[in-house]
Amino acid sequence: GRQAFGKKKDAQQAAAKEAWEQLNAQSMDGSDGVNESMASLSLAASPGWTGEDYKGKLNLWCQQNKIPPVVFTTALLCMASAVLGKEQCGGGAPMESITSYLGIGVSYDTADRICCHNHHLAEHWGYFQTVGLFQRLDSSNITVFYDSVCGIPLFLAPKGRTFDEWKRESESHGWPSFRPEEIVSENVIIHPYGRMESKCGTHLGHNLPSGGRDRYCI
Repeated sequence: GRQAFGKKKDAQQAAAKEAWEQLNAQSMDGSDGVNESMASLSLAASPGWTGEDYKGKLNLWCQQNKIPPVVFTTALLCMASAVLGKEQCGGGAPMESITSYLGIGVSYDTADRICCHNHHLAEHWGYFQTVGLFQRLDSSNITVFYDSVCGIPLFLAPKGRTFDEWKRESESHGWPSFRPEEIVSENVIIHPYGRMESKCGTHLGHNLPSGGRDRYCI
């Protein structure tokens, strides 16, 4: 019953982690290319896609990146098994105050959908620029970013670089971008294939390494 299911899920996750490492190693472009391409595919997915729709898109991605189908298929187990048996956001929802925080006026429905009812998608490219995020931050100090559901600290930025360097990197990629020295590691879970969530179960984004270092696209 439940115990057997748990053991099967653990075995799937272990196999998928190994397969994902193989996938990264076999990419012609290296791990950067795999992670960027995989994230692009995940972000482009339509909520209305059927299993066959996803299978077709994934097979095409596999061919384009010259990944052996058997390795790629096994790696996909990680996506499914990582979310089984866990209630996203702990069954909660974003705080109402996020709609007025810093006077940004974000959409509560968008925040709730992305953070608590989704594991792969994100708000559209450049959304943080349309609401003027960086213009509302104190460029002379470090900003602390908190979980929108349970309130724990997740990132402190900028650290190890200037405010302008942080801003430029975020704008070039389309989403707020953080580096290892800026993460509150005890509060953030990074899954084997790069998906990130807080320890409260809030979906955060993906780890998309660039320049030989981890980069957290949030």
